[in-house]
Amino acid sequence: MLQDILVTGLVNGGVYALLAIGFSLIFGVARIVNIAHTAFYMLAAYCFYTLLTKTGLGFVLSGLIAKDWAAEQSVGQFAKSRLMSRILRRPESVQTLLAAFDIAYIGWQRVPIYRFGIAPNKLMDYMMAGRVVLHSVEAGNDAVAEAGCGLTVAPESAAAVAAGLRELAARAPEARAAMGERGRAFVVANHSYRVLAQRFIDAVSKA
Repeated sequence: MLQDILVTGLVNGGVYALLAIGFSLIFGVARIVNIAHTAFYMLAAYCFYTLLTKTGLGFVLSGLIAKDWAAEQSVGQFAKSRLMSRILRRPESVQTLLAAFDIAYIGWQRVPIYRFGIAPNKLMDYMMAGRVVLHSVEAGNDAVAEAGCGLTVAPESAAAVAAGLRELAARAPEARAAMGERGRAFVVANHSYRVLAQRFIDAVSKA
């Protein structure tokens, strides 16, 4: 009984330690808060169980195959995250985290004052990260529609948001990437500090 408890405790403790090391390594090197690697531990466990029970390869061989498969997948995902960090200028910025997302969502309430326009910083972050955006809004302006970097749906409608997510998810990854790049180009051309500063100077000069 005591031996079973000790072995179970050691195994569980080892798993927790591996998860913690993986999280610490990814965040420490790539500066991305990403715990998706835990999914590979789960998949490795299922792979090990399937090999052990269905193929008769044995405990050791099944464990080695499952370990190597999980390691290969984890290294590939880490390399992808590291590459994105090198592409982006500021690895510690929020754009690094957003780069790990497939679809960025921003939703608004239906408020009359929005007919005069909106300018959310969060939306600019999404677009600068090159993410395709699902925009749930009804306002006087719509940067997502102007840039062609996503899809705009009705606000305060769960059905509209769900339909928009399905529509964007159904598009090819290349199409979503192209939409994201259009959003980034739109922000650089219209909302960068240099552009906004020049607009301010022009407005003050005219006054």
